[in-house]
Amino acid sequence: MRVIRGMIDLEVPLPFNIYKGDGSLLMRQGVVIYNQSRIDQLCQWETYTTANGEKDDAPAASIVTKADDVTVTDYIEDLMFRLDITYSNFLTNGFNVVNDVTRISVELYHKMISDPDAMIGMVHLRTDLKHSIIRTLQNAVFSILTANSLGWSKQRVTKLASAALTENLGMLSMQEDLFRHSGPLQEWQTEAIRKHPATSVQMLIGMGVKDKDWLRAVGYHHERMDGSGYPNKQQGSAIFEESRVLAIADRYGATISPRMDRKPGSPQDVMRYLLKGEKEQYDQDIVRHFIAEIGVYPPGITVRLKNGDIAVVTHRRAKRTFPLVSSIWDRELVPYDFPVERDTYFSEFAILGHFLHDDASRLNEDALWGKERHRLGKDIQMFRVHDEYHTTSAEDAELSGEVTLF
Repeated sequence: MRVIRGMIDLEVPLPFNIYKGDGSLLMRQGVVIYNQSRIDQLCQWETYTTANGEKDDAPAASIVTKADDVTVTDYIEDLMFRLDITYSNFLTNGFNVVNDVTRISVELYHKMISDPDAMIGMVHLRTDLKHSIIRTLQNAVFSILTANSLGWSKQRVTKLASAALTENLGMLSMQEDLFRHSGPLQEWQTEAIRKHPATSVQMLIGMGVKDKDWLRAVGYHHERMDGSGYPNKQQGSAIFEESRVLAIADRYGATISPRMDRKPGSPQDVMRYLLKGEKEQYDQDIVRHFIAEIGVYPPGITVRLKNGDIAVVTHRRAKRTFPLVSSIWDRELVPYDFPVERDTYFSEFAILGHFLHDDASRLNEDALWGKERHRLGKDIQMFRVHDEYHTTSAEDAELSGEVTLF
C-alpha cells in the first residue's frame, strides 16, 4: 500500500515498516518522527507499507530485500535520510544519537572494506545533497579511509567514525544558517564555532559516552600542529592522533564542497594546501597516507581526457595516477547515451586535469558503481529524473583563516 497523508502521526511510533519503490527497507516499524517535514517527504516520495509496493501478488523472488542486494548507491541515499532523521530528532526532542551513530559507524566500516571506490565516489559526486549531512558523511568516509591506510584495528576505526559523525553536535543547531551566511561572521557566531568542540564533548557525555578516545577525538579535532587551532591551541604530539586524522578529513571535505559564494575546489587544491601552504598545521605523515590512499584523481570527480571527453573517475588503481573512468560527455559537451568506460593508462585517454561540470551531481550513480548488470545495461538512465534528497545549501567555510565551520 502506498504511504499517504494520515497514515503517519507526529511523535508516534511508526505502526509499520516503510519501503522504497524497489522493495528496499527505508524505515523500520517503531521509529518515531518528530519533524512534520519528514512525514511530508515520505508521503511525497513513492513509499509503501510492504516490500511489494502496490503489487501484492508479486513473486517473492523479485523483491529486493536482502542486505547483500542493496548497492552502495542505495545505501548512501538511505543513510542520508537516516542521519537527517537522527540529527533532527536530536535538535527537536533531545534524542540520544549514540546508538544510531555507533551502529552506522560499523556499517560504514564494512561498506568501506567491501566497496571503497563507490563510497569515495558518492561523497565526492553528491555534494548537492543536504550540506550539513553530506559533510558529516564525508568526514566519516575520509577518516575511515585514512585510518585503514594507517593499519588501525576495526575497533579503533569504528570509534573514529563515531567521532566524525558527532564532532559537530555542538554547532548543529546553527549549521544551516551558517551555510547560507555571507560576509563576515558576527562575534557570537565566531565564539560559538570556537566553542563547539568542547560543547560537542559535553553533549556526548550527557548522552552517556564514557569512551575517552571518542571524546578526545571530538574535543581536539580543530587543534593544529603549529598551535594555531582551537579551542586550546595544543601543538604537535599533544594533539590526539585521531583528532589529527579528523582535521585532515575535515579540511579536504570543506574544500571539495560548494558554498554560496564559490564553486567546489579540486582535490589538487586541498592537497597543495595540506602539503605546502598549510603543512605546518597538519600531521604530514597522516597527510601522506591520506593522499596515497585517495589518489590525485579520486573516484567521483570529473576530469577532462586527452581525447576531449569529460569523464567521472570510478575506480582507483594500484598506480593512483591512472584510474579507471567513465566518459559522460564528448568534446562538445554532448552527453553519451550511457557511460563509456575508459582506461587512463592508454595515452589517448590520459587525464589532462580536473573539470567541473555543473550536471555531474545529477548523474545516476548506479550507472557508475551499481551492480554490473546495471552499469552495462544500455537502457539505464544516465541522469536522475528527480532528486529524492536534494538541497542547494552550501557551506560557508573559508579556504584560509583560523575559523572554519567544518
